[in-house]
Amino acid sequence: MFKDYFKNISEKEYRGSDRVSYSFLKIFSEKGPKAIVEPQPEVSGAGVTLGSVVDKILSDDNYFVESEYTINDIEIDYSGTTHPSKILCFLRDNKDIVLERDDYTLLERLFKVLEFKRNPIVDDKFWQQVEVINMTSKGVKLLPRTELNIANQMVNTLKTHEFTKDIFNTTLDEEVINQAIFYFTLLKVDCKIMADKIIVDHKNKTIRVIDIKTGATSDFMKNFYGYKYYYQGALYYKVIENLIQLTVEYKDYKIEPYFDFVYISRDNLYQPLVYRMDIFFINKVLNGYETLLGNKVTGIYQLLKDYKYYKDNDIYDIKRELKESNGVIEINTPK
Repeated sequence: MFKDYFKNISEKEYRGSDRVSYSFLKIFSEKGPKAIVEPQPEVSGAGVTLGSVVDKILSDDNYFVESEYTINDIEIDYSGTTHPSKILCFLRDNKDIVLERDDYTLLERLFKVLEFKRNPIVDDKFWQQVEVINMTSKGVKLLPRTELNIANQMVNTLKTHEFTKDIFNTTLDEEVINQAIFYFTLLKVDCKIMADKIIVDHKNKTIRVIDIKTGATSDFMKNFYGYKYYYQGALYYKVIENLIQLTVEYKDYKIEPYFDFVYISRDNLYQPLVYRMDIFFINKVLNGYETLLGNKVTGIYQLLKDYKYYKDNDIYDIKRELKESNGVIEINTPK
């Protein structure tokens, strides 16, 4: 089975590995060598949680949301438009301060810290929200019921909509590998990927690589370029293509000449779309290219070569081109 080529480890183990990933390449392309020694920022928030829940429900029939999260029916007012909501925002941003229910002594201190001209009246609804914040501070993973409902609707849409149902309802001839983790070496750099879904059609001997994205709005392309998903699509595609070529059992199989992003958003829960990177775009991202506006996009191959240069030479405070030119920057002659 094709799945035998992938690692059977947890997501936590995968994320704990210091191998180069798509997300690192994205940061490295922006920060340069500093990204190697600086800790990578932890990505969190409601959007990340929603995407994770959707992925897990889609990829594991035995996944039980309540086994990972405590479902929360209380929505916290973080609007900051009222005195009570300003206190809630303060507690969210200062996790070392724990306000227990009916602790009016500490509450009055917070009134002074926040410079309220008069002490607001707080009710039971306020204290319920405080308790939820305290649970989060103690490490309890909370999922608002509204978010669970959104996740379930997204999953139902993806499984039933005419545009995407074939991806999530496969045939007996198709082998599906969800959350496919693979460790590999590319240009002498240890790398890793975790693909949301790989579909192997054993009848037609084709392989398709897919990533599932969720977002707040229908504007996927803003995220595509903002988060540089093109690096993800090109890297994942190239890795699976190389894997096929190295196997004996699957040497006759062909990877479909594209990478698909399946996208669904909060503002359109009933309309999923498939955004496709074709092989020409993939090759451009691998090798680097210049946009129509004249901006240069560094290719994956060059990023990996630069990464190896910095690691081999233990240089993290200056970009490679500046080091090699002894600090000389050529000013281009105007056209």
